Amino acid sequence: MGDEDKLRYEMLDAVRGKTPRSDLWKKSQGADSYFSGAGSQNIWLMRFVTQALRNQTVPWEAVYNYQLGPPSGLQLIARDGSLTLAPEPAVGDKVYTPGFGGSEFMSTIYWAWHVLSHLALSRKGGAISERARKWAALNWALFRAIQAPDGSLMLFGQRSAGHNPIPGTIDWIFALASDGDVARAEAWSRQAHVGLKRSWEFEIGNELRTEMRETWQQSLSINAEDLPGLLSLRVPTEIVRTTEGLAIVHAENCNPNTPPILAGVWRDGRRELMPPSGGHRIRQKFDHATARIDGSEIVYASSLYTDGAEQRLSLPGGDLIQHLKLGSGSAASTPIDVIAEPSDTAQQPGDQQTTRDLGRAAALIAGLLLAKSQKQLQADVIAKLQGVLDDDAVKAIAVQVRSFGINPGQPQAVQWREALVILES
Repeated sequence: MGDEDKLRYEMLDAVRGKTPRSDLWKKSQGADSYFSGAGSQNIWLMRFVTQALRNQTVPWEAVYNYQLGPPSGLQLIARDGSLTLAPEPAVGDKVYTPGFGGSEFMSTIYWAWHVLSHLALSRKGGAISERARKWAALNWALFRAIQAPDGSLMLFGQRSAGHNPIPGTIDWIFALASDGDVARAEAWSRQAHVGLKRSWEFEIGNELRTEMRETWQQSLSINAEDLPGLLSLRVPTEIVRTTEGLAIVHAENCNPNTPPILAGVWRDGRRELMPPSGGHRIRQKFDHATARIDGSEIVYASSLYTDGAEQRLSLPGGDLIQHLKLGSGSAASTPIDVIAEPSDTAQQPGDQQTTRDLGRAAALIAGLLLAKSQKQLQADVIAKLQGVLDDDAVKAIAVQVRSFGINPGQPQAVQWREALVILES
């Protein structure tokens, strides 16, 4: 077993309150590889979590100032061998750029390990647990935003190349957390030949099911429109949802180890990626890669996959439902405590304008496969949800959505029920 495998099972033992089966977790680790993003952040994080669960002193405040953004007006710095916050760096200080998931944000390969690490730490109790739970709640809100109409996650980003991000283990984790279609996620895993039920992820996922469900409920107070003000990112990321599909675009590569998948589109049940098919695996070479939205196209260029030449991929067609621009501003200006409370935009007495996540409801409804006789009603509902609606109008739409009459046993019933929860709340 390699270090990664040993650390995963050591963390699982610590989660269960047992003595870890090996001693790799005891090894000291420098902060710079994690906070600079130049090292393997997932390995550092698993050791950090195990040490915290085994009651060792760890720099947890710095970790969550990095992950969630420091308080407004302050920067996370290394000074005289320790991590601290300061309004301005002094000579000799090293300033760390904060970022949710750091330089492995939305990694096809490693994101599941980030998710499970923070969930594991939520068992610690106290202030550390509170921050870990807020991280997990933000992650579930992000997952709702990147969920394709077929229910799968468009999870790719930094440090992803060499792996086609088809549905599998991470979709099973999300289904377990959200009371989603677990059987469908298990079927995807079988198609991907990942050996889900023999995996570490399956063991620790079932162990942490309570923490998953609790943080999922916590995440329901976060609308997709809240995310730009809550997520601090190393690299700006855009999420475009239309009536015909979904696109994710990361502005550039920020990881010196493994190249990223910077862009991808879901349409007609297919995924198109940049680099194509996820690219071949390259290690220890920095990919000078960028992606941007130019009109109705994504423009991508890579020093390793295209020799710097631009390639273009069209965005999904249809009407625009939602366009989220994450990481383009400072998330630190929004107190992270807002996650544990009702949204700032919650409806006040006498205010008839709804603040439900109608964009999310529209996306879920757009993904339903309905009979031809209901296609026009489906289109009308989606169009209405893109306007400004009062409560009575939303209630009327909920009645129409209920009339779709989807059988509870269908896989898409999960999406249908979530849309109804939004509309009827």
